[in-house]
Amino acid sequence: MILEMNKISKAFGSLKALDSVDFSAVHGEIHAILGENGAGKSTLMNLLYGLYCPDQGEIKLNRQRVQFKSSRGARRHGIAMVHQHFTLSPNLTVAENLALSCSKNKNPFFSPSKIKKWAQELADQHGLELDPSQKIEELSVGEQQRIEILKAIAQNCEILILDEPTSLLTLQEVAALFKMFRKLRENNKTIIFITHKVLEVKQLCDRATILKQGKVVETVVVSKTTEEELALKMVPKEGLFKPFKKDKKRSGKSWVELEKVTAKNNRNTVVLKDLSLKCYQGEVVSVVGVEGNGQKELVQVVRGRLKLDKGLRTCAVERIGYIPSNRQRDGLILPLSIRENFILEPYFLKECSSRGFLNHRRIERFAQHLIHHYSVATETDKKPVGFLSGGNQQKVVVGRELALKPQAVVAVNPTWGLDVESASYVYKQLLELNQQNVGILLVTIDLDEALKLSDRLYVLYKGVLTEIPTENWTSEKISLAMAGIS
Repeated sequence: MILEMNKISKAFGSLKALDSVDFSAVHGEIHAILGENGAGKSTLMNLLYGLYCPDQGEIKLNRQRVQFKSSRGARRHGIAMVHQHFTLSPNLTVAENLALSCSKNKNPFFSPSKIKKWAQELADQHGLELDPSQKIEELSVGEQQRIEILKAIAQNCEILILDEPTSLLTLQEVAALFKMFRKLRENNKTIIFITHKVLEVKQLCDRATILKQGKVVETVVVSKTTEEELALKMVPKEGLFKPFKKDKKRSGKSWVELEKVTAKNNRNTVVLKDLSLKCYQGEVVSVVGVEGNGQKELVQVVRGRLKLDKGLRTCAVERIGYIPSNRQRDGLILPLSIRENFILEPYFLKECSSRGFLNHRRIERFAQHLIHHYSVATETDKKPVGFLSGGNQQKVVVGRELALKPQAVVAVNPTWGLDVESASYVYKQLLELNQQNVGILLVTIDLDEALKLSDRLYVLYKGVLTEIPTENWTSEKISLAMAGIS
């Protein structure tokens, strides 16, 4: 037994995140921690990684009791963690970020050229494509996620904790990642896999511990249970996803048109090539693709935030709602309260202000209304939004954007890292808005998401946009198109 966590409890104010949880892992296994957002999965592993201290309980490594006051102590004991929200230094290069994670490169006289070569060899060894000299801030979310995984591997850890690592990966990338994890297991490494995706648990894991509302439901041998059994243990039956029925109507008016657009990124490289797109009010248009193929720049062009080198952008609406891919980096200010995050953009509405001044009574009513309407799980709107689970943080972003009563919405990976119930809730809100003749542009890595919601579907590959006919709407065919194979 490499790891034992006994009777672990943790509370944040009046909210009990973990209640007497028992968890254990053995050498050379892939062990899933399965549950909804807010079930306590990440909190349990943050305790193991030294980011929090347990209120009660004990942790043992190789049968020796340990207590970590920081992540540095955990790393010294061979524990590495890849977070759902990244811990990279955005103004440093890929090679520099990897070097910081590996103690052998902390010599003050290290050679940048050697570090670059080492980073490239490390990436090649694990089948990951990267440019060691590129800055992190220039990478897409998916590319940053792969750097995080490589950074953890570089630490030569014995226990690797992965928090929703496949959220932004294609089917092929997930398969390659799982191959890497199985190889680590063969080398007697222990992998703890935090997820809400039952299918991935069945494909990859040896055992699974199911958490619900901060308590352990059961620990099971994955090969001896079914996907349905795992799903029902994780979430009540009424919470499981149900397909949406859409009336495919549109007004006939386009809200945005791109005609033969060419655009460059901040490295002066052409990333959108002769791209044309027309989105209509009252329809959902999806753009799918592997991160790093121009999605970021496409969204900037649609929102009018990027200068065009060639082509024409025409927009017929004034108010475009925006749900960013990285809610913590681009959608929220984590130290501020839920109430303050709700008014970051709607502050000028009559529900928030009076005669040009913020009205705190109105703001309080406004925040309480959104908390109730979007079922944000919190005991007070004064709580820092960073303390909420990923699903509840996303509800704050969605609630704020939709409170602006947008005429169109650009949603980028809107259910990234969310459990089945939270994802269904976001879908419901977008489709209700769509039924009110609001146009939706969905830019996503999640094929199932695109297939569930779309009226029309495009693939973006190396800056080229290709519409996929409905008769070819299968995961296999679209995945091939995302990889540049027609």
